Parts: sequence; structure tokens; C-alpha cells
Amino acid sequence: MKTTRLASFLLILAALLAPSSVSAVETAAQILSKCAAKVNGAPSLTMQFRLEFNGGHSDCTMTLAKEKYRLSASEMEVWYDGTTQWTYASANKELSITEPTADELLECNPFTILNGFSKIYDCRRLKGPDYEIELTSKVKGSAVRKAVVTINTKTYLPTKLVVTLANGRTFSATVTSSSIGKAVPASTFIYNKAKFPAKEIVDLR
Repeated sequence: MKTTRLASFLLILAALLAPSSVSAVETAAQILSKCAAKVNGAPSLTMQFRLEFNGGHSDCTMTLAKEKYRLSASEMEVWYDGTTQWTYASANKELSITEPTADELLECNPFTILNGFSKIYDCRRLKGPDYEIELTSKVKGSAVRKAVVTINTKTYLPTKLVVTLANGRTFSATVTSSSIGKAVPASTFIYNKAKFPAKEIVDLR
């Protein structure tokens, strides 16, 4: 009798615990939302990453604060204050000024793909030890066909991003280090002509 009661108790316990186990598994959207909140909610976030494209690569350092960012690479410097983007080519000291679209922002800051992802992409979780989320565009005419975002399971910060464009080309950004810091001055995200004098200015606004 005691054995039967114990078995019944274990069956009831298993039935009660099963829904909790299922609900504890985070969906792709939940993981991406946490990642986006971590990135956009930080006073500042500095990431070092390797950008690989067209058979080449560039080692980059980027500081983000919500929608603003400052990117530094060997061949260029980029500032974006939320509206205007300044791109400084180190080789010829040419400065380009634009008010970029969402697709154009992706070229310099691939992590902008996290912003408003639910409106632009369908997402699903891939199998693997890390959080790997595949994003597939649901917007006609989007420059991005799909992307795979790898997210650290403890920090919820992105560690890798592989993007496939509509034309079939791909590029990737592999994060080598990331750290959340204090708030930085607004001037961090604005072009400094004294520090980076331009020989030619192309204003495309």
C-alpha cells in the first residue's frame, strides 16, 4: 500500500513540475528581448569585435549608448549621435556626413539588428550550447535576408552575429570582449574636427 501511495505521489509531483519545466525554457523572442534590453539599457557598452566581409576582416572597437555609437577601426572612424553619422576615412582624410537609414546603420553597427527585431524578423531558437537565434526577414525589400545571433547564456550580451544580405553576400561580427561602463559624454558620439581634420567633406544629408 505504501509503495502504491508513493508511486501515485511521484506521478502527481511529476505532473505538477512538468509545466514549470516547459515554461522555464525561454523562447527566441524572450532571449532577444533580454539581449536588446541589456545592450540598450546600459549607460555605455564597449565591445571589441572582428568584422569579416568579402574575404577580408577589420578589428573594431565600438562604444554604444542606446541608439548612439562610436566605432574605431584601422581604416575608418565613425560617430553616430542618433540622427547624423560622420564617417572618417583614415587613408585620405575624407569625411562623409549622412543621416542613415536602418539598413545603412547596419553596415557600421551590425548590432542594430537587435532594435525592433519583432517588427522586422521572424525568429526561432537553434539547438546548441549557447543561445543561437535565427532571424528571418518578414519585410519585403529588406536589405537583410536572415541573421544568426549568438548570445551569452549568462550575460545576455551578443557574442557573434552572422548576417546574410538580400543579394546573397554575408558578413559576420565576432565579439572578443565586451564590458558595461558608466555614462559617457554626448560628445563621444559627435565628430571632432580638431582631432580628425578632414581634407574633403562630402555632405549627403
